[in-house]
Amino acid sequence: MPPIQDASGEMAAPRDAGNDATPDAAQGACPGLFCEDFELDQVDSTKWNVMTAGGSTVTIDPKIAAHGRHSAHFHSPGPPTGGMAQSYAYLLTKSVPSALAVHNFGRTYFYMTPKPTSINIGLWFGGTAGFPRPTYMSVASHSGGWQLGFIKQQGMPAGEIQAYPADVMPVGTWMCLEWEFNDQPDTITYWRDGQPVGTLDPNHINYPPGHVPGTPLYNGMNSGLIGAFTDFGFGLYDWHPGNFPFDVYYDDIVLDTKRVGCL
Repeated sequence: MPPIQDASGEMAAPRDAGNDATPDAAQGACPGLFCEDFELDQVDSTKWNVMTAGGSTVTIDPKIAAHGRHSAHFHSPGPPTGGMAQSYAYLLTKSVPSALAVHNFGRTYFYMTPKPTSINIGLWFGGTAGFPRPTYMSVASHSGGWQLGFIKQQGMPAGEIQAYPADVMPVGTWMCLEWEFNDQPDTITYWRDGQPVGTLDPNHINYPPGHVPGTPLYNGMNSGLIGAFTDFGFGLYDWHPGNFPFDVYYDDIVLDTKRVGCL
């Protein structure tokens, strides 16, 4: 379904026709260990810390949603303000169950518009405390496609490693996105609308020439690179800003110890 116009004449993401509440909400139950549908009409301060820089913003949007009436709306101004080289806006979990510390699954409904001109945009992640410089696994946008990554920004040796699935990221439509983050061994698995998209593991990454697949993922290790997943973040990190602003929306976020599935 293409975008529709709201009462102001602006383009709005389509709702699910005749669906004013998610099936989970209608049943009064969370299908995982952590859930957020943004139906409070404000950021739930018991669940989230808000982090912004460089002019990017986060609001709860009352007009655009995958299900229900609200979503989390993240806006990037394009070139950051205040002389910064990058910008970000994130909702960071305040606390999650310890059962998610080693191996976890997630789901979110996601919408981006328009097609961004930024080369690399961090989207959601799971990792350690210390934002904006944690050790983490993430799903990002890269040159119109997806990037699955492990990133270590503190301590030695710092560095990162990524995989780039062949799937192109659709723009201007709601998607059901699922992922699996595992620290023992270290792997990422990723699905779009119920279909497998790609993985990051020692056998499925973009190694430099001469590197043999199957050898250690990072710094001689294939396991325990995170240490413990304590923080999860949803939003945008505009690492290499383009010339134009863009928006991303999240709805119906779930974290659990098993695959969640789409509504």
